Amino acid sequence: MNKNYRLHYLFIFIFLSFIVFGIVHDGLINVVYGLGRIIKEPDILITDYFEVGGIGATFVNAGLIGIINTSIFLILKAKANGAITAAIWTSVGFAMFGKNIVNIWPIMFGVWLYSKYKRESFLNYALIAIFSTNLSPTLIQFRGLEIVHPYFSMILGILISMFIGFIFPPLAAYCLKFHQGYCLYNTGLTAGFIATILVSNVRAFGGDIPKRLLWYNNRDVGVEFILLFTFLIMILYSIKIGGKIKVDELKELNKTSGKLVTDFTVLYGEDVALLNMGIMGIVYMSFTLLISNLNGPIIGGLFTIVGFSALGKHLNNTLPVVLGAAISSYLNVHSLTSPAVLLAMLFCTTLAPIAGEFGPIWGMVAGFLHVSMALSVGYLHAGLNLYNNGFAGGLVAMFLIPLISAYRERRNA
Repeated sequence: MNKNYRLHYLFIFIFLSFIVFGIVHDGLINVVYGLGRIIKEPDILITDYFEVGGIGATFVNAGLIGIINTSIFLILKAKANGAITAAIWTSVGFAMFGKNIVNIWPIMFGVWLYSKYKRESFLNYALIAIFSTNLSPTLIQFRGLEIVHPYFSMILGILISMFIGFIFPPLAAYCLKFHQGYCLYNTGLTAGFIATILVSNVRAFGGDIPKRLLWYNNRDVGVEFILLFTFLIMILYSIKIGGKIKVDELKELNKTSGKLVTDFTVLYGEDVALLNMGIMGIVYMSFTLLISNLNGPIIGGLFTIVGFSALGKHLNNTLPVVLGAAISSYLNVHSLTSPAVLLAMLFCTTLAPIAGEFGPIWGMVAGFLHVSMALSVGYLHAGLNLYNNGFAGGLVAMFLIPLISAYRERRNA
């Protein structure tokens, strides 16, 4: 096996196991029917594919998207690194509630067109192409709008999605300057701005995008098993390629700030990055099971944490942020177990670099502010931006970083 691509092959093995699990869980006929429903249904937040198409179809959809994205990097001969790992696992996570094997293509094609416009290799844009699919619900969301004739709604959705993909790369590069790398989900901030402009124009011309909340509430032991299997496989493969559990390197990893771009595969090796991913997955799955059952959006949050555990997240910089989010959730008017609050407590880890750079107190402040922001900004983009917490986290970072810097300058004067 080529060592440059061994993580890709590991991920493909895991994604194939998702497909097998899905078919065994629900049966092939039910999976096919469920996939059809997933493809046809609107995908704005929050659309839990467990509720739409069933658990089996959801895992098959996630497995297929994971294989597609990983294969793109293999075709382009891109060695797995932290950013690629984060992109693959984030996309697989959101394949549980918003991305499917059909709606991801127009935006990715738009990014490909931009690479041709710039006369550069698509390799330079493949990463942003996969992240940009956070706006994939745009494809069919125009169906049913009164301002659009039904026959043209799909065509309009395709054209708008392609245009979004075309403008996404330069906007994402610019948005990074706003938060200086302290919001790991930078593309969520970018998509938030794009979706807000799009939705504001829809509303201005008399259209509306209805709210949506589909949330699966039942417990399924099989789902818990396949996730635990996934995280244990990461840890075991880490031991295989590293020869042992590298405790000292893991301790050093946990001392980093996590600010973009802190690539653990480069700094500490693929084995240590995988070890961190597996540990983070088990810890945050255990945390989730204390207050909720696993469903599509929750798994999306877990997989996003796992993916970014190769690119900035670890226990030391995420726990303070989650603690701050938990305190906010306990004190505010929303239930601790409400869908939006549960997601905010997982996705608030986008602000982990604030805790890593400035200490746990500022991390708690960031997490505290993130929850209220995440519960509010969804109206602006009407759920079109799947990375709603990336948008919220980016705004919190833009607010906090200048204040923290001013405070530290005054203290050091």
